Amino acid sequence: MKVPNRSNPIYGWDRISQKEVDKMRGLSPSFAEPVDEIWAWKRPLDMFLVEVHNIGARKFGTMTHLTVKKVDVVDAFWNLPNAFIHSQEPNYSEKVAIVQKLTANPDTVAMEVFPIHSNIVDNANLYHIWIAEKSKFPFSTTEISTLPENKEWESERVGDLDVEYMVRIQKRENFKCVYLYVRRKDGKELRWWEKQHLKDELQYEGLNAVEVISKYGVDNPTCLLCFPLDYTFDFGLRN
Repeated sequence: MKVPNRSNPIYGWDRISQKEVDKMRGLSPSFAEPVDEIWAWKRPLDMFLVEVHNIGARKFGTMTHLTVKKVDVVDAFWNLPNAFIHSQEPNYSEKVAIVQKLTANPDTVAMEVFPIHSNIVDNANLYHIWIAEKSKFPFSTTEISTLPENKEWESERVGDLDVEYMVRIQKRENFKCVYLYVRRKDGKELRWWEKQHLKDELQYEGLNAVEVISKYGVDNPTCLLCFPLDYTFDFGLRN
């Protein structure tokens, strides 16, 4: 298959018009929900559809909820509804690029939520990102951007996954957090369901966790899951 020239003007970011949004309703469950904006990020081999929901004030400040679908362009050409059903998970660097583009701020901090099992919502192949005000973001920049010093990786086999992990605990006034750093031994990037499973098996099945999405995040393929203690999330969970 010939790859089109990346300088072609049909690639890049475009805001979807309301007329196009109306055509898409019914193709994917999330399109039935009210949204403030929808953007398309078109590349030679895939395309991202990003819905923007402004959800207002939360504990982390004013927050924005993004729902993201990544579809193969060939699948989308032949059968767009089927492409939505079989959408793929964006990798970490793609999530960072989406957040930075839609906020026009390279320092923006965002999160993915990994809830306790009873709060998991899996109605469609779409991925949720929550953007917070950095000024009210409670997690330490040191913890989210660097690996612990003077600690050794511990090895564990969880299901079919061979992983290594480290744990660090942060305690400060009015906020406690456990940081779980985990990576696959084969060097591949962890997917959402793998992170959810590892979160339950390696640390706290009964706690909600978040992964920080930021240019300051620890280098791939290491995943960092944050477990705030004595803290109740007011976003990203089933009502």
